[in-house]
Amino acid sequence: MKRLSSSLLTCSFTVCGLNLERFLAVMRQEEIPLEDVQRTGRRTLRCQCRTADFPAVTQIAADKGWRIREVRPERASAVWSRWKARPGLWIGTLLALLFLLAGSQRVWRVEIAGAGPYQADLAAYLAEEGIRPGMLRTGFDAAALEESLTWRYPETAWFHVYVSGMTLRVECTQGHPMPELVSGQPGDLVASRDGVVETIEVFAGTAAVRPGDIVRKGQVLIRGQERGRDESVSAVQARGSVTARCWRTVRVRVPLEEVKSWETGRETARTALCTPWFQFPAEIEKPEYLAMNLYESVQPVAGAFFPLWRKTVLYREAALERVRADGEACRREALAAAETRLKEALRGNEIIDKWVDYCMIEGEFFAVSMTGEWRTEIGEPAT
Repeated sequence: MKRLSSSLLTCSFTVCGLNLERFLAVMRQEEIPLEDVQRTGRRTLRCQCRTADFPAVTQIAADKGWRIREVRPERASAVWSRWKARPGLWIGTLLALLFLLAGSQRVWRVEIAGAGPYQADLAAYLAEEGIRPGMLRTGFDAAALEESLTWRYPETAWFHVYVSGMTLRVECTQGHPMPELVSGQPGDLVASRDGVVETIEVFAGTAAVRPGDIVRKGQVLIRGQERGRDESVSAVQARGSVTARCWRTVRVRVPLEEVKSWETGRETARTALCTPWFQFPAEIEKPEYLAMNLYESVQPVAGAFFPLWRKTVLYREAALERVRADGEACRREALAAAETRLKEALRGNEIIDKWVDYCMIEGEFFAVSMTGEWRTEIGEPAT
């Protein structure tokens, strides 16, 4: 027969003596949990504790002057009996299990990974299709969604959609698809921007550059010529894929002077009565201050439910002064602005490297030049 755990073995007893509230306080202080505490008389208290804690209870009672009597051990069967006497506990447990079962049939989180510039558009598309937290898992076709996303975003390599636990994951792997075949007159493939060639794939024509070459905008990358077996040269429409590292530089200037203001102490208050339809006076006259701070407050006139209120506008005169700005603060501000502008200029492209140059312009401006490097396709048909 398997031995019962000590956490399921309890015993009940009666405590006799004065100041039984102190007995309960001592038990709490000693971290001995008591259960089913009942007052059975002016100087008696009936309660239960774990069998493992009963020797400590007996020792404390003997030291403090309380007497323990009517000790009765109770086993797990007694605990089971008390649980059966509480139908509300079983109903609550059953309802919790039902809610847990119902919740496990739904998706409570949608994760999108690797979408890059398509992140926001992909999230909006999934919401339009009803794929959002709380949707039922039954009837969901991951393969159909993968096919739909592949058609919607043709510039991606593939999508992988699956449900893991209560999370729906949409993983996007981006790629560089082969350029579409262009039917037309023979011609070259030229560079659309300056850069350093990384890879070149020729589908039609003859390569004019190699990886590592520096090319300028308009330079021929793939010639529209092909040599046959008999050494004859024929004109073709050049086609291929040329990937290069390109650079973009943005510049930001931040003034080294800033305008600070403080209130001089002069102030003027203007008051007007307002309704939803008109205001009296129609326009509030402003004081003749060169610079001012405005404070406005509204107070009901005839109660909170009557549409009439008083608007008070307080004008406080302010003095302005140009002061020298903190150089380090200007540098941080210019750096943050340059980084934001570079990200906007290269939106949709991953910045693989960047560097910054700082300089002072005649002591009036703090200038930052930030250059970002990214990898892109530069081949385009010659016009």
